[in-house]
Amino acid sequence: MGFVQEDGVYDELRVTMAKTQLTSAVQAIELYKVQNGEYPDSLQTLQKSLPENSMVFLFDTAQVSLDEMKYYYYKVINKNSYHIRSYGRDGLINTQDDVLPSAIENIGLDVNYQVLGD
Repeated sequence: MGFVQEDGVYDELRVTMAKTQLTSAVQAIELYKVQNGEYPDSLQTLQKSLPENSMVFLFDTAQVSLDEMKYYYYKVINKNSYHIRSYGRDGLINTQDDVLPSAIENIGLDVNYQVLGD
């Protein structure tokens, strides 16, 4: 019930969970680059590289609907940087409810990247 109910504490819990999972995704993306020499071209590619029973969850938990699982928004900007975020409850990119991972120094994550028309 908590995953599909909207507003209040449920939205706050989904945002917290999304932020935690985005942090795990960032770690997995960075490990992928160490192992493969480049960032994964998509979260589907990253998903395929993860070990069975991995605790890295790449589907956007801020979404209210359980009918359609949607990957987090992910874009490789260039060979040294990428951007990842949650679409937020409304499922639309570049809106006020998008969830961003915490900024981490000295890795390729660009939390300030402006998504334009994707």
